[in-house]
Amino acid sequence: MFHRNLLSAAVFSAALFAAPVYAEAAPCSLGQYAPVQSEPYRVQYVSDFGDFSLLQGAQLYVPAQPGLTREWLAHEVKRALASDACQPQVQKARVEVVSAGAGFWVLVSGADEREGAELSRWAASLASEAR
Repeated sequence: MFHRNLLSAAVFSAALFAAPVYAEAAPCSLGQYAPVQSEPYRVQYVSDFGDFSLLQGAQLYVPAQPGLTREWLAHEVKRALASDACQPQVQKARVEVVSAGAGFWVLVSGADEREGAELSRWAASLASEAR
């Protein structure tokens, strides 16, 4: 009985030390889902006074990976934006993810042009880190 318990404890401790350790992603990055491209997201407005565009946010291109879904990618982007360490000071960023063949386009947009500029800078920094 004693030997069996000792053997069980040894196997358990060996399995515990052999378990892989996963590094925590930086709080404001997308971890392993790093975008490779970033573009400003502008909205065109047409009125009686003329046409104009406003910077509303950014579009990020994230290459597809095995097991990555639109829903999970949207969750990861929202997690990064909600982090206290995250740079963009945006109250409620809207996140949309669209499948794009060999990857995904992630649209992050703010309520006004100030928030759009913040999100655009954040997205550009994420894409430049991946390069």
